[in-house]
Amino acid sequence: MQKPIALMLALCALAARGDDDEALSASLLEGVYSSLAVDPGSATADGASAVAVTVTVRNVSGDPVRGRQVLLIATGTGNTLVQPSSTGADGIARGTLVSTVAETKSISAKLLRHGRPPVLVLQTASVRFHGLLTYALLFNTSTGDVSRTAPSGIPSGNAPFTLEAWAQNSGGTDGHVLTYGHDDDNNDDAALFHYQGNICLWRAGYEDICSSAAWPVDDLFHHVAVCWDGSTVTYFLDGKKVRSLPHTPLSYGVANFLRLGNSVALSGQQWNGMLDEIRISDVVRYTTDFTPEDRFTTDAHTSALFHFDEGTGTVAHDDSSNQNDVTFGSPPPGWVLR
Repeated sequence: MQKPIALMLALCALAARGDDDEALSASLLEGVYSSLAVDPGSATADGASAVAVTVTVRNVSGDPVRGRQVLLIATGTGNTLVQPSSTGADGIARGTLVSTVAETKSISAKLLRHGRPPVLVLQTASVRFHGLLTYALLFNTSTGDVSRTAPSGIPSGNAPFTLEAWAQNSGGTDGHVLTYGHDDDNNDDAALFHYQGNICLWRAGYEDICSSAAWPVDDLFHHVAVCWDGSTVTYFLDGKKVRSLPHTPLSYGVANFLRLGNSVALSGQQWNGMLDEIRISDVVRYTTDFTPEDRFTTDAHTSALFHFDEGTGTVAHDDSSNQNDVTFGSPPPGWVLR
């Protein structure tokens, strides 16, 4: 809700109460101009992994309000909320939330006032608690699409990016981990895949940019990443740089589709094996050897992040702020415990 509209609604509510007290009016407007944020946006439902909840109380002039008591509210079950103390000189009050139930929670806050009803902070936030068990998706050569249309925040043009995943490869000539692009015809898309055994990046315009590094075919999960910095493609396998290739500028259109475990319009390019922890970033994350994270984290440069920890259902949630959730086609991939 935009603030001018919210302001009008607050004033209308005030008028309906027949109360023209200046202090009450100012308190109601604090609910409009205050903010609420959570960090991180997801956590394990183990009763210990905490999400920080920050409420910043401001008045109509945008100035911080000191000494305001804040009450946090969370939907769902299995929650333990540590309520914040009164706001400090910066207008900020901080609390925490842990949970033992895997689900998405909606977090809201009320500003408490002595002798008067509380004021609701209009801004809310959501946080997803995932299960203790770690799942992956099992694909084969007949698995249907896992995809969405019109994804948000996906790198385009010649902008830098990193594509990475934990993947188990059961073999095959050609298998795609992820594909995105503008036209569903393979002519204007990017892809992380293996071709004839090698780790490859697909370039807009029907061109494979392949490393000389083999994508292992075994029962293990391997971390694979490809980075583009605007002039060079760099490949990493299990945290080790395996090749850098200078290349002419890429030209990717603004993405209107995102597909996991398959190519775009070509048949026979489904992934054969298991996929877990897929992340697309709009920045070069790796330039030298590194130790891969077992579980990727989200930050301001995360375009999409899939943990595949749902363990059931036909939707895989994107843990980035872009919320690029993907839906399973038919036949769907299988949920498997790692």
